[in-house]
Amino acid sequence: MRTQEEEQMDDLVRKMVRDTGLEKPVPDLKKNIMEGIRNSYSRSSYTSLIPKRGWAVLMAALVVFVAFVWYNPFGFKGMAFEIFPQNLGGLFGEPSRVTLYAVVVLGFMMAIQVVLLKRKLDLRFGKKQ
Repeated sequence: MRTQEEEQMDDLVRKMVRDTGLEKPVPDLKKNIMEGIRNSYSRSSYTSLIPKRGWAVLMAALVVFVAFVWYNPFGFKGMAFEIFPQNLGGLFGEPSRVTLYAVVVLGFMMAIQVVLLKRKLDLRFGKKQ
């Protein structure tokens, strides 16, 4: 149910559109808009907080620490408690083959994931390889 005023307004709008016509957009409108967006967008370069040399030092320190804890080459004893137990077999028991395989596979999968995620982030932030 339309009122008289709504119908008059509708007729007026239709008449104005018919008289003035509709504007046609520029053929390259989408291209021009996308170029404007690209030009206004500033890329931020991604730099890691820890450089590669830092990661190498951290990994080497971790490997050395685990080796000392696991093998105890100096035989530290004589304290009220052992910082470096003779072997971790007394704490955790002897690891089974399945456990060792699971740890190796988990490490391998994590290494692959790190490489793939780094590549994805490099592509996302525009860093050249």
